[in-house]
Amino acid sequence: MRKQIPLMFCLAVVAAVALSGCLSNQGVTPASYKNDVITVEDYYVSNLQPYASAEDRGSETTMSFLVQNNGEHPVGRAAVNFFDTSGLVVSDFKCSDSTVSVGARHICTFGNSEALGEIVPFDVRYISLRLTAPSADVIKKQTDFTVSYRIEYDYSGYRKADLPVVDGTTVRTASSRYSQSTASYGPVLLSFELPARGTHKEDGQTVTDYWGVRGKPFEVVMKLTDVASSKSKSKNLVLAKGSIMLDTKKSLQVADGMPCDFDVDASTGYLYSSKDVKVPGELRCSFKSYDFSEPETFATLWAEYSYTYGYTLTEKFQVQPVGET
Repeated sequence: MRKQIPLMFCLAVVAAVALSGCLSNQGVTPASYKNDVITVEDYYVSNLQPYASAEDRGSETTMSFLVQNNGEHPVGRAAVNFFDTSGLVVSDFKCSDSTVSVGARHICTFGNSEALGEIVPFDVRYISLRLTAPSADVIKKQTDFTVSYRIEYDYSGYRKADLPVVDGTTVRTASSRYSQSTASYGPVLLSFELPARGTHKEDGQTVTDYWGVRGKPFEVVMKLTDVASSKSKSKNLVLAKGSIMLDTKKSLQVADGMPCDFDVDASTGYLYSSKDVKVPGELRCSFKSYDFSEPETFATLWAEYSYTYGYTLTEKFQVQPVGET
């Protein structure tokens, strides 16, 4: 768990000192978040080559690791599921601060109820699995066993786009610049794409210009990509219908008669995705601005999206009978 005592002590004792000065004196570095939100840390295996013996069972080996939240927000639910132990017998299974499944299923679940706290940024949970090799009656020669487990967690992201809109009469070319907010941390990235209106030079670089014209429809493409590392990348990831919300801040409306992959909630005015979307994938919708009196204004799109992210890891063991070389 990240230590906060030095910062709190500094603020309490020297309340008049600026926060930056306090951090500088204490040598505290800024938080370093990652798109790989839930990761496996401090991974340890006691023995990758357990023995099958002439007794009722073979020797034991232990897998242990931490799952850590590297994201900027708490993780409300995370689970570790050892769904395949490949013939090795689970003799002990422990998870810190978690519910542990019983019977043949070996699953740790964190933060799925009020009794189980969420995993706050940089906090960890401990997992330990003790495995026993089969007896020599079963293993006659060196045999490979693969243990597979899945890491799964719920997370969310957000992104904002600000688009200049001109009246098309007094002003035909926008003087303001289109911008997207910095992407939120997480394995799923949402980005907005709009039709280009032109280009200009800025510090020797060619910059594409985007703007809208009052009353004229334009299409917005929302692209979803998986930006997790290859080790933690999900397969067959789908964001379910309704899991992406758009708020136009009352600056844009869905263009009549134009295609749109979102439905409007009449009670709130928010738009929700009307279909499932695979990642990588995209959703589209055509908008037009509400009427405005200024020569130029800004339209805003705010996106929030939630999803369940999961990836699978494996460990290979070589089991051989005692005395086998």
